[in-house]
Amino acid sequence: MHLYKTFFRLLIKYKAVILSYLVIFGLLMGMLTLFNSDQSSGVFEEANFTICYVDEDDSALSRGLISFLKESNTAVDVKDVSETKVEDLMFFRVYMHEFKFEKGFEEKVLNGKESGIDYISDLPSGAQSYVLANQINNYVNTFRTYIGMGFDPETSAAKTRDALKSHAEVVVNTKKVEKQNESYMLLYMNQNIWYIVFTVMCMSAGVIIVNAMEENLSRRIEAGPVSRRKRTFINMAGLVTSGFVIYILILLANLIGGMNSSTVRDFFWVIAVNDLLAVLSSCALVAFLTSFNFSNKSINMIAILVGLSFSFLAGGFVPQFLLGDKIIAVAKFIPTYWFVVVNNMTHSQGYEVFDKVKMFQCFGIQILFIAVFCLGTAVVSRVRTELKK
Repeated sequence: MHLYKTFFRLLIKYKAVILSYLVIFGLLMGMLTLFNSDQSSGVFEEANFTICYVDEDDSALSRGLISFLKESNTAVDVKDVSETKVEDLMFFRVYMHEFKFEKGFEEKVLNGKESGIDYISDLPSGAQSYVLANQINNYVNTFRTYIGMGFDPETSAAKTRDALKSHAEVVVNTKKVEKQNESYMLLYMNQNIWYIVFTVMCMSAGVIIVNAMEENLSRRIEAGPVSRRKRTFINMAGLVTSGFVIYILILLANLIGGMNSSTVRDFFWVIAVNDLLAVLSSCALVAFLTSFNFSNKSINMIAILVGLSFSFLAGGFVPQFLLGDKIIAVAKFIPTYWFVVVNNMTHSQGYEVFDKVKMFQCFGIQILFIAVFCLGTAVVSRVRTELKK
């Protein structure tokens, strides 16, 4: 018991490291929640862009095209406005795009020449320009088709407008989100639990274990009455206890942050089990890494590199569906990936449908990783002990 208490006396010395990481983690979660709080909840809305135009051709094609653009955009005629004022309006982004239909625009289109459109945009290579270019090209190509069928320009313009204004019904199947901000906060918090627990434990409890294996200190400990096996057990008990304290704080944060939310109401036990396995797997990995003869600086560097790389590969920082197949193939060999899969199932913004069979599979794989890390720790510790004899 004395050694167990000593472990936590030493751990208190690293309270600045622990508190700084927890504060940074809290601020990061708050910013991510704030940035996503005004996002839409999957409702499809047609794009609407601000356009100004000058129609010098005043033809059936130019009038029809302008009428077509007005159906889905805000278009204003600036024929009587000075060019300097238009430039100012463009600079202040009152208008994002300016179209000037030159004299002879319709004639050029009918003759198959490049369409006489002088186009100015504040975002020449952006998505808006791409969408507007598609709208204009669709209209012009459809107009040419009707002309080729023998219709006059006025009739072709009317038929083109009727043909392109028809809309298809869009149905988006998505998971129900009752409280979106709440869901985002819980998602990002739980998504990064593995990273924060591993990093904090590695840079505090892990450093204590590494220091205990330092040659001079190790010799002094060897002279004591406590066996090596018992000292190892006490260090592991202190490591797991520290992780369990963080785990309790995580559960309290879920209960407080997700109060009255469907996420906590329907999946709290899943979140609790998944977070517990994340804490145990991160602690087991810390134990495995500290069983090697690393220095303090090395273990700190390893904590950052392993924590960040595991979280990135597993989809903690970037959604899993955005990662490539090769990255996912590699990620399946780390416990963080299976933790994130379950976490995505339980949160409305997680892009993963809840599947009980898949959930238990993920739980089982995480337990397998914990067993492998524990076994690896025992083997490395035993080898190091044999080499010292």
